[in-house]
Amino acid sequence: MTRCSPRVCGMAMVCPLTLKGNGSDFPNIPEFPPSKGPEAFHGKVIHSMDYVAMDYESVAKFVKGKRVTVVGFQKSALDIAMECSAANAWRRDPAKSIGNIDFTTGSISLFGLFVLFNYIGKNLSFEGLTFIACNYQRWGISKFVESYIKKKHPLAKYGMIPKHSFLQEISSCLASTVPEKLYEKVEEGSIILKKFQSFSFCEEGILINGETAPQKTDLVISATGFRGDKKLKDIFVSQTFQDCIGSSPDGTLPLYREIIHPQIPQLAVIGFSEGLSNLYTSEMRCRWLVELLDGTFKLPAIKDMEKDMAKWDEYMKRYSGQYYRSSCIAIIHIWYNDQLCKDMGWNPRRKKGLFAELFEPYGPLDYSMHVKQDTAAKVLLIVATSVKLAMEKQIAIVGAGISGLLACKYVLSKGFHPIVFEAQNSVGGVWTKTIETTKLQSPTPAFQFSDFPWPSSVTDLFPNQHQVLDYLQSYAHHFDLLKHIKFNTKVVGIEYEGASYEEIESWSLWNGNGQPFSSQGKWKVVVEDIQKQSTEVHQADFVVLCVGRFSDVPNFPEFPPDKGPGAFHGKVIHSMDYANMDNEVAANLVKGKRVTVVGFQKSAMDIAIECTAANGVEHPCTIIYKTEHWHVPDYFPWGVSLAYFYMNRFSELLLHKPEEGFLLNLLATMLSPLRWAYAKFVESHIKKKLQLGKYGMVPKHSFLQDISSCLISIVPEKFYDRVEEGSIILKKSQSFSFCEEGILVDGETTPLKTDLVILATGFRGDKKLKDIFVSQTFQDYIAGSPNEKLPLYREMIHPQIPQLAVIGFSESLSNLLVSEMGSRWLAELLHGTFKLPSRKEMEKDTKERDKCIKQYSGPYYRRSCLAVQQIWYNDQLCKDMGWNPKRKRGFFTELFQPYGPMDYVSSS
Repeated sequence: MTRCSPRVCGMAMVCPLTLKGNGSDFPNIPEFPPSKGPEAFHGKVIHSMDYVAMDYESVAKFVKGKRVTVVGFQKSALDIAMECSAANAWRRDPAKSIGNIDFTTGSISLFGLFVLFNYIGKNLSFEGLTFIACNYQRWGISKFVESYIKKKHPLAKYGMIPKHSFLQEISSCLASTVPEKLYEKVEEGSIILKKFQSFSFCEEGILINGETAPQKTDLVISATGFRGDKKLKDIFVSQTFQDCIGSSPDGTLPLYREIIHPQIPQLAVIGFSEGLSNLYTSEMRCRWLVELLDGTFKLPAIKDMEKDMAKWDEYMKRYSGQYYRSSCIAIIHIWYNDQLCKDMGWNPRRKKGLFAELFEPYGPLDYSMHVKQDTAAKVLLIVATSVKLAMEKQIAIVGAGISGLLACKYVLSKGFHPIVFEAQNSVGGVWTKTIETTKLQSPTPAFQFSDFPWPSSVTDLFPNQHQVLDYLQSYAHHFDLLKHIKFNTKVVGIEYEGASYEEIESWSLWNGNGQPFSSQGKWKVVVEDIQKQSTEVHQADFVVLCVGRFSDVPNFPEFPPDKGPGAFHGKVIHSMDYANMDNEVAANLVKGKRVTVVGFQKSAMDIAIECTAANGVEHPCTIIYKTEHWHVPDYFPWGVSLAYFYMNRFSELLLHKPEEGFLLNLLATMLSPLRWAYAKFVESHIKKKLQLGKYGMVPKHSFLQDISSCLISIVPEKFYDRVEEGSIILKKSQSFSFCEEGILVDGETTPLKTDLVILATGFRGDKKLKDIFVSQTFQDYIAGSPNEKLPLYREMIHPQIPQLAVIGFSESLSNLLVSEMGSRWLAELLHGTFKLPSRKEMEKDTKERDKCIKQYSGPYYRRSCLAVQQIWYNDQLCKDMGWNPKRKRGFFTELFQPYGPMDYVSSS
């Protein structure tokens, strides 16, 4: 005796095919009064399931020469009737089809019917906004289709015009395609159509309700469908689960997303619900389920799931009316797929362009992914293969500042093996050595890791240098990144070993294949161990440059011969040197000295404040600057957060963007007065709060130009109080030179006597990036034109430099968010989630982006500044990765709520 061994599984999937369609094994048998069922009939009664189970030759012999009656008027009934007519037409044994009248169509591609299905689906999903218009639209489309069917088939001639609408039919999954020449067979008499509300069996055949004479027949084939609900129910041993899964006669099967029963754990049902395309409906559910099993997202509470199902049931009943059938997705399958996409973090908008999105038919290929396969087995195979390949790839990351830490963390998450080279002895980048009074320039909600919030101990909106550095170090420890970092290791040069420059020039795709890796190309990374004074050479399959732009290579102004720092008898240093000193040394350096600070950005103002603390009015600190800028006293102009003006979607609608469509272009043009008003509102607050007019510090350009150029910063507390008391002197000059006693300001004859000059004139981030390349060709590539932004696609990839990315060079209102989104995008690129476009397309994209930035920053243009188009930029990254760029819930929230790092939290 064989014994069955039970198998224990962690998760069960029930895939019952199309339970209510062909191929199921629980036939739906009508009920009859006593003695009036099939047993009263002397002929043969079978179900369409039995008919389908026969081979073709047996079927033909089975019906040949018989009077056949087919009960039903759906697809299987019509097909069987056609086969019977083919066998018996010339023997005068017509097939009779009896049943209710439903809409059937000749060809679902004629007259753009597929477009109409999608159009109905789209508009139903937007009904809350266009209720009246859509009511007429639905009615009109339904009548249009009905007129076509009535024209194509002689429905009126045979009394076959339904009394309900086509919309009700298709909403109930009752529409099917008419077999070719069906009505010709009706015309010749080989098929007879007879309508009934009920029937019973008698000895000679079938007695139709309302008729006295029986319908004589030899064979009755019941094409009355299947009991998929019973099949699903009976698979459970537990009566409780049988009751849970069993749908009520008036409701849909109680499955959240048509897959998960809220009260049955660790089980999913796929393939039960119907749609216009059952195959790709099942495919989308399989993909959703795989992402759920993989931990990409979590399900809502049971109450929320049940509420969602009740709403779904209500909507389906609204359009299918009395012909409602449970678990039919039908014409709102696009909306349904949208919900699955949003759950998975995908972008539900799968088309390019507004009109294509609205009017183009949707189908399976719109949901194709670049790499992912959508059965559980293939997904697991892909993941396993990707991890194996990833572990074989060496990723070199230069720098362990914010960008380097993020790149390391996200590259690790994809299974790659990163090695991070850091010249200093700790993580943190520019935050390891700063001016003592320096504070974070972005508020903490905008400057934080999406998966690692600030600790509750940090309560300041703008933390100081020590708090920021602690936060970055905690992040590195939390994600165990330190073991991948080689400290005190300076990268002195990188050199590409692979294709020749001529070959690279000829490539139409980045790296020759549009992919991040090549079997031939590698990078040679030469590093210097600062402590041992030794050199090492590493090989890498991909290099990520996270060197930043505000450190290491100071920007020194140029002077005429004999008028530079050499002519000065005092001391000249750069703000970088000042920041590198410890606090006590810095204080002693400036104490008792006449200090002149050149520049008017954040470091210049911080240094001036520290000088006043040491010297007061006795030795005032002079600031020499070229241009006034809209530095802000806080982020709350007139009590309203600046984020509402420049960090939400509505604010970006006011700006022109690369390759925008006609409607967005028109909208940005029409809203230009509001754009101007925003800037004036903020300017009025700054002028009032800082009393700029009193000190002649009102800029001649707009606030929009400054914020678009990343030239705004927070004015140190009581800065203008120090100007008022005379411990800080502001002096404007377009140029200056050195003399023996100090500085000679342009237009003045008397030198500005000084003991110490601190040049807070910024850094040469472009030169720092350029000099890391050994190749002069790559140096020229990365430098680009001085009049354009750094030529990086998505601010990361140079189209002509293979197997390399730059992260953290671009500026924004939140540099951390830019680096994190860039690191996630790069990790997905390395993982093979998407491919880059052609080189020409990338180059065109960078030029369009450059053009847009220049439009708003004007003469104060600075390269590589994302600024007020941060959300648009993140949208492009999200679309590339297959994520949904719309990260908020609700129309108004999406439009007006400021965006920040926590909007991009992973669902896992």
